[in-house]
Amino acid sequence: MNEPSIDIVLNQFSKLTKALIDASSIIYSSKAGFLDILGETIRLYTIPEIFTETLQDQKNIQLIESHNHNDRTDDKLLAIAFDLDVSVISEDKKILIALEKENKPYFNSLMMLNFLFYKNKISATGFRQKRERLKDIAWYSQSVWDFGDSVFNSQKQSGY
Repeated sequence: MNEPSIDIVLNQFSKLTKALIDASSIIYSSKAGFLDILGETIRLYTIPEIFTETLQDQKNIQLIESHNHNDRTDDKLLAIAFDLDVSVISEDKKILIALEKENKPYFNSLMMLNFLFYKNKISATGFRQKRERLKDIAWYSQSVWDFGDSVFNSQKQSGY
């Protein structure tokens, strides 16, 4: 997967108002302590299969039905993302690669934490605390952590 530029990410942040969220991202952002804030900041959607799989209190996530009843969960999520032309929040590399091939915006939980800082929904201290919680549970490569830190540092320098 190609790493986008920081400017592209910040531009995507400026347009982000709703997104489909996958099970892994629901779990990560919940355990790291920012799922509720994220759900108050943008409209979050998921499919019933993911809602059931996560068993989280998801008061800020709206269900959206898929018409592809025989597809796997990932395929249903992708079909909805393409049909509705909506961003996706996921940790699943297969999903992210499929979205990248179609030039669709996607984010992981670390980028959503950056997004919340961008929108002034959390402070720099809050970002760092939640990032540490995320680091305890997320299986990101060092390059993903480094890019996330670059986005955060760029925002701080730019005054977002």
